[in-house]
This record gives sequence, C-alpha cells and structure tokens, in this order.
Amino acid sequence: MRGWEFEKVCCEIFRRSGYSAEVTARTGDQGADLILNGRSGRVVVQTKRQEATVGNSAVQQVHAAKAFYKAARAVVLTNSAYSDAARKLAAANGVELLDRQDLARMLAKAQHARLAPTPEPVVSPRLSKKQKFQGQLAGTRIGRPNRRLPLSPRLSVR
Repeated sequence: MRGWEFEKVCCEIFRRSGYSAEVTARTGDQGADLILNGRSGRVVVQTKRQEATVGNSAVQQVHAAKAFYKAARAVVLTNSAYSDAARKLAAANGVELLDRQDLARMLAKAQHARLAPTPEPVVSPRLSKKQKFQGQLAGTRIGRPNRRLPLSPRLSVR
C-alpha cells in the first residue's frame, strides 16, 4: 500500500468513527493529510505509513497544520511506532500520537461499523445551470452520489 492509499483508508476509518473526513491534496497540504470535523471541532491528521519509527518531523508538520487549519486537535497516525524524541515533542506541543496498536483497534472497530446509506440526490435532467448552482451552494451534490471507500475485511495495517 502506498502512502496516499493509506491516507484514504485512514480517512474511511475516521468516517466510520463518526467524523466528517476528507483527504487533503497530495502536495501543499501544509502538514495535514486528513481534515476531520466532529463534535469536538476540527482535527488535523498527519498519516505515516512506514516501517521505521516516526520521528520529530511528523509532529512538527501536524503542529504547524493545526494552526494553519485552525484546528482544535492535532494527531499523527502511523502503522509503526514513534521515537522517544517524537513522543517528547508531541507531549510538549499537545499533539496526539496514535501508533500501530491504536490503528489496529480503530480498524477493527471501523470494519464492524455500519454507515448510514448516503441518499441519492433526486435530480431532474432538465435543471437549469442556476438551479444546479443553487443546489451546490446548499450542499447538495448534484449528479454524483457520495462514494465511500470500501474496507476489505482482510485489510492489513502494514
């Protein structure tokens, strides 16, 4: 699994945990791979899929993203572990660290979660451009249903 694929899987895990979640652009993301919105406010997440321990740079990136995106919380999520220096820096800056064990628990929980089906928008093929634009302003997705990334029951976190 590549890094961007890992981001998408993590995004779906958070969606199934009740967050509104989106993946940021691959470049120029200002240190956040995911932006979550939930009951506790906005959360920025930096994901790290790697075999080596995660160091300070991930903590620094997500800490910067927290200010940039005006988030209430900052989280680093990895399929690995963290260096002692990263743990100290995270503790000093209020950054939450989720490691391989946390990810495995989240994945197990997400695989059993049931998402409410996204209702298909009722769209007349004869809508004017103005009507389509007004629907987009109101938050209605016209023409395309929300697509969810399916989680395979055999999905591995490595």
